[in-house]
Amino acid sequence: MLTVSQILAASSDLSGFAAADLKAFFNANCSVEVKKFATRAKMEERVLALATELQADGKGGAVESTSTAVAVVKTDSAEQNADAGEESDDAGEQEETPEEEAARLAAEAHADANPEAQAAKRRDAEARSAQSAGVARSWLDADVRRTRLTRHGVSVAIKGDEETDGEDTEMGTYRSVAEAFRVIGLPFDKHIKFRLALKTSAQKVATFAHDGKQYEFSLDADAGE
Repeated sequence: MLTVSQILAASSDLSGFAAADLKAFFNANCSVEVKKFATRAKMEERVLALATELQADGKGGAVESTSTAVAVVKTDSAEQNADAGEESDDAGEQEETPEEEAARLAAEAHADANPEAQAAKRRDAEARSAQSAGVARSWLDADVRRTRLTRHGVSVAIKGDEETDGEDTEMGTYRSVAEAFRVIGLPFDKHIKFRLALKTSAQKVATFAHDGKQYEFSLDADAGE
């Protein structure tokens, strides 16, 4: 069985101890037996509190503690009921089984010891940082800044197909590309990239394909915001 000294020596991280051993230590040294803790974190918190009290009392562990200073030893009936609810089978998060705990620890150890995984994480972080820095620098370009900040009205039409005998279907005029995407029901997360393509096109016309239809956008300078 675990001892007080072992638990306090690892007080900053009790993840190395099996859940079953932590629960056995708790129940052996506390007058209130717990069948199940709500979470692994809650169990570690209570075990550490109990070990700290036993150390202060000069007890090495595996003896029953009757001190009311430990949070888990309840004297108030309402608190006992609250504890019972927390430790019931209906708790949202259940204690890990020894097998689940072993699998989790093995996965964490593998990730920490795998230099390729660590290198991949660093590369991803560096790539995101470089991308953010590049976007920030691009705003310093006067032409880019002006293009991004300028809002134009747009006219939208669905290009003709067999169903319309080749006739275009006018959708209307909107204050901006963003408004057109919202009203028509086009995928909004793609409107910024499409707006840039529309503004930089030679004819100020661009087509967005969605659900088998071709939406032709035309910039309308007179209807800008």
